[in-house]
Amino acid sequence: MTVRFVEEAQQEFLDAIRYYEEAEPGLGKRFSVELERAVRHLRDHPEIYRVRTARQRRSNLKTFPFYLPFVIRG
Repeated sequence: MTVRFVEEAQQEFLDAIRYYEEAEPGLGKRFSVELERAVRHLRDHPEIYRVRTARQRRSNLKTFPFYLPFVIRG
């Protein structure tokens, strides 16, 4: 499975990395690592997430108040 971010989501995550890093050095890196881990898990196991609306599913980050909404295509 290929994971692609829409431009707005990509910018939101980059802004969050900057925000957390400014709040506490190293926290932006922790956010980035957790996000990458969540994306890998989502890519490898997309079907384990339940459908919420229409075809959209979502994966919640464990530590940070963010989630990854996604749709399985194809």
